[in-house]
Amino acid sequence: MCVWNQAYIENYRGDKIRLMKRFAKNCYTLIDPFDISSPNSEISSLHLRNNQVGCYISVGTGENWRPDFEELKPYLVTKQWGSWKGEYYVSDAIGALPVMKSRVDVLSEWGCDYVEFDNMDWFTEETKTKYGIQATQQEADEYIVDLCTYVQLKGMKCMAKNKNLGLEFDSITFESYSSEKNWWVNSDLSHFVDTGKLVVIVHYNERRCGAVLNWYRKKYSTKEISFICENRRKRKYLHYK
Repeated sequence: MCVWNQAYIENYRGDKIRLMKRFAKNCYTLIDPFDISSPNSEISSLHLRNNQVGCYISVGTGENWRPDFEELKPYLVTKQWGSWKGEYYVSDAIGALPVMKSRVDVLSEWGCDYVEFDNMDWFTEETKTKYGIQATQQEADEYIVDLCTYVQLKGMKCMAKNKNLGLEFDSITFESYSSEKNWWVNSDLSHFVDTGKLVVIVHYNERRCGAVLNWYRKKYSTKEISFICENRRKRKYLHYK
């Protein structure tokens, strides 16, 4: 499946919605629906060309530009995440869950097919100590699984990102880098291929994108890997069927 990505970038620029509506067909199209003026209309337009629409949310952080930030704020740490301005790690996962479920309700109303879980690996012993996260590892994992279950109850699929928590997820995305390919546990990817689920690799800052795709296909002995590549020369994403 071809992949288009408006939701996030690493070095250059993401895909534009107007180009996705024109050129994406039978693809997985990832958008940040809360960053789009008319998400209902745009999602409907993408569906007209038989695209599957993935809707981005950060499940491990609260972002101060989101409309529900004030509702989520009591369940976040007070120290800003060093990597991203305006983001704060989830501290109380139990308290954050109802707020995130309300966000999922909105995504369901807009017609999203997938909900992509960014920052689902936010909890580590290092971040717990550095940022004062109150949740336990068990609470953090249960929060992610419970939210995935809720996404499925709302008729959508949940896309894990950079971490495999088990069989609950319908699909998975891994971020790959020119200097660091295949950094994850191989079985975390191959499990999804073997069970016929969507696997997406988003590869960054590469000169020879096609060669990387072929490397992954050979590595996992399959063509069933969906791939998008941030090209260093063209300074934009390249899309592959």
